[in-house]
Amino acid sequence: MIMVPTDNQVRQHFLKLKDHLEQVVYSLIQTECRDTIVAGGDSVDQMWGGEGRDTFQLTRGRGVAYINDFQDGLDHITCSMQLV
Repeated sequence: MIMVPTDNQVRQHFLKLKDHLEQVVYSLIQTECRDTIVAGGDSVDQMWGGEGRDTFQLTRGRGVAYINDFQDGLDHITCSMQLV
């Protein structure tokens, strides 16, 4: 007998897969370049600018951004007007 999953089971599986893929793709945004612009996505983002002057861009979304290597007086954080 072939078991066919319910719509709810398929939806739950899809959401788990989507969450996992978002973490893999968006969780760690890291760059080795100097003077870079780093922007996050719609999940939990770990942002690293590396050496040099970096600009971390925050935009409206459903995610959370953690800036790990901000250097006061060197790096900048910009916010989209759509954040408010």
